[in-house]
Amino acid sequence: MGKNVESSSKVPATWNNHNISIFYDMCIKEVDVGRRPDTHFKKEGWKTLRVNFNKETGNS
Repeated sequence: MGKNVESSSKVPATWNNHNISIFYDMCIKEVDVGRRPDTHFKKEGWKTLRVNFNKETGNS
């Protein structure tokens, strides 16, 4: 019925210039490995972005 939510204790990202730069770089890498075939990322690409962003920024 509703969307599957992994955790109710999600911490929102802090979008400062440093974290935005990290996110952009990770997006480029996901495009380069083919996880954005058209105009959007595949499910696997979004998951990889989320996990790696949290690791890089300590937001896990």
